[in-house]
Amino acid sequence: LMFASPHGSSRPASFRYRRDEIVRIARVAYAAVQALPSAAKRGEGPWDRIGDGARDCWVAMVRARIDAPNGTLDLEHAAFRASMEMAGWRYGAQFEPERMRHPYLSDWDELPTEAEDEYAVLTAIVLEMME
Repeated sequence: LMFASPHGSSRPASFRYRRDEIVRIARVAYAAVQALPSAAKRGEGPWDRIGDGARDCWVAMVRARIDAPNGTLDLEHAAFRASMEMAGWRYGAQFEPERMRHPYLSDWDELPTEAEDEYAVLTAIVLEMME
């Protein structure tokens, strides 16, 4: 990836990337996660149909992973959950975008086991595309 203009070391690592670069990583990660059976069952649809709020949350997750490349998956989930809740999303047993409900807006320990696979895919893509 091309770096944007350099910033002082006090800024998070993600500030070295332009927004379009972060969005590109988020879009690729989203597509890869959607290919997993667990995500496909939720029927979230393609990137262009998930809405600005959900796209912003994916961008926030990518930024969080860039800023903490060695962070644990549960911390990545906490960033996702906080971003989604700030955007107005709430927990729902089923994915319902029209009501802004998502089944992964719960504590890490309460998530289904396939959630860890989804976070692992996101992490792998972000780390690879950072280089």
